[in-house]
Amino acid sequence: MNMKPKITPIRELMSQYDVLLLDAYGVLVNGKGSLPYAKEFVNHLEETKKDYLIVTNNASSSTYAIAKSFEKNSLLIPQEKILSSGSLLSPWIRENFKNDSPRVLFMGSLESQGLLQEAFCHITNVKDYKENSLENYDVLVICTQEEKDFRLNFEKLMSYLFQAEERNSFPQIILPNPDLIYPKDEKNFGIVSGMIAYMLEGALRLRFPRKIFKIEALGKPGSYIFEKAKDKFPGKKLLMVGDQIETDVKGAHKAGIHSALMLGGVVCEKSLDGEGAYQPRFLLENLKVL
Repeated sequence: MNMKPKITPIRELMSQYDVLLLDAYGVLVNGKGSLPYAKEFVNHLEETKKDYLIVTNNASSSTYAIAKSFEKNSLLIPQEKILSSGSLLSPWIRENFKNDSPRVLFMGSLESQGLLQEAFCHITNVKDYKENSLENYDVLVICTQEEKDFRLNFEKLMSYLFQAEERNSFPQIILPNPDLIYPKDEKNFGIVSGMIAYMLEGALRLRFPRKIFKIEALGKPGSYIFEKAKDKFPGKKLLMVGDQIETDVKGAHKAGIHSALMLGGVVCEKSLDGEGAYQPRFLLENLKVL
């Protein structure tokens, strides 16, 4: 049986690790603004020139826009210190379609669709997709979705995937943000695009019970974002700080990186009994450095 991880001050972890990889939601901010001690912590990192990188599953904004949103919450984080799953969309497309201009069916806002502008692909937003169309797509990208159109567009995607499988033209499914939920504040939560993929997987299993469908996760806990983070700090000892077992801790573990779980986010502390395949090495109550 694994031992339950112990609460450790962030200042101790800063002395043990060369680089801190920091989740955004649940660690630095929530839906209401910056979390306690986040501003002082970021200022301390910058003043002491401590290596760090924001590793976020945000797939709705550019890294420039993310930096600006941090700035509005008094967190002065340079754009080059942000690695978002959305920023990996174009690199992934280019790496996997080197000599082609793939046809992409996209679910998400126009802002998130702009993350594909360097991928040189042909994009159809799901809101413009005509039901029962015979159009085939190479890639389906699932990003954010406005609530008012959610059901209509989800049903479009579900029906399209059923038809694509029946005519042997099933696309690669790319999920930049695998998060299922996120903390709006201390007591309230919202769903993210990972929940859309989860629902699509369930629908596909019902329709095609003997078939296994793969969804490629660019963000945590997928390996792609962690490998890109490791590439920035070769030979350095990294620590992932996040608030979710299923994304931050699990992804870090699979990438060979130690992790610290921030309490008060998605995971209920009562569930941390030392059991389970993925356990953080440390627990954090806050980001108080002094």
